[in-house]
Amino acid sequence: MKLLYVGNLTPGSRSEQRRRAFVRLGHDVDALPYCATLSSYAERPRPSLADRVRHRLGRPSDPMDVNGQLLRALCAARYDAVWVDKAPPLLPRTLQRAKELSAGTIFHFHSEDNHALPHNQWAWISPCFAQYDVVWTTKKHNVERGELAALGARDVRFHFQSFDPLDHRPLQPDPFERDHLFADAGFIGTFEAERARSLLALADAGVFVRVFGNGWKPLVGQHALLVVHPHEVSGREYLAAMACSSVQLGFLRKQNLDEHTSRSVEIPACGVPLVAERTGDHLALFEEGKEALFFDGDRELVASVQDLLAHPERRRALAIAGRERCLESGYDHDAMLARCLAATMPDVDPAPALAEHAA
Repeated sequence: MKLLYVGNLTPGSRSEQRRRAFVRLGHDVDALPYCATLSSYAERPRPSLADRVRHRLGRPSDPMDVNGQLLRALCAARYDAVWVDKAPPLLPRTLQRAKELSAGTIFHFHSEDNHALPHNQWAWISPCFAQYDVVWTTKKHNVERGELAALGARDVRFHFQSFDPLDHRPLQPDPFERDHLFADAGFIGTFEAERARSLLALADAGVFVRVFGNGWKPLVGQHALLVVHPHEVSGREYLAAMACSSVQLGFLRKQNLDEHTSRSVEIPACGVPLVAERTGDHLALFEEGKEALFFDGDRELVASVQDLLAHPERRRALAIAGRERCLESGYDHDAMLARCLAATMPDVDPAPALAEHAA
């Protein structure tokens, strides 16, 4: 299948991971960036004042001319599918013209954000949704409550978040990493007040906690057992931060009404025990007590972490079972995207490379 992919192509971004997965599946992929391609996803520069204002108004700029790029690409070649990974600068008139230029092409929109919420929308999101043949979401309630259909989407499909089989894997840390990244419990993610309270509850209970992510500077030095690295991590540092913690925590972003996140599958895929908030999605992804531990509230969180720290054999069994579940259930990008294509494009081989390898 010939596919035109529109997304963030910065190494380490989940959008770029999905592009690579399409290539691994055996598809002929051309890619267009809708934003600047940086050297690393962890090195994103602070947006300019003008960009922040445009974001607040829901009218993002088009620094890469993705609208022109898309139309020129469709004039130059015939594609079986266009896969748009979020790409807020794309305008509805561009998509309408694109469909006129490429009749028969299936247009997919994909995003891991909850676009039913105002802070995840832009001014032209509804007329854009109406142009797509399929809209993919990782929020089950977007489908069940008709939230994206109310914004104009004609065919809304759900899939669980997925991990990258190359970027998310068990790592044997070196001695330096072990010395500098060790933690009883680790968390990687953006600051939220509720998360901070939970991490401090663990530290108060004698658990050594290490956190990476944006917004955590106010907690630097607040507790002897809470070490803060106030920056994003990616690549080797991300894997090492996982591998050097006895357990990794899976907090949800309440602002987005999440029931699971990318960390929900990345953590066990990296061979690290997952201790996460108890939700329907988490219970569907992993068998509680065998493949992951779940909690409701700080008291159960502290008890669960302390129990795992006191029983290393159980901790190891949980890590092994969690990773096996990720592999056996196809929680990786490749398997997820193949299922998406099979569900919406039945006349296309979703994974020609896999069939060739099997032969």
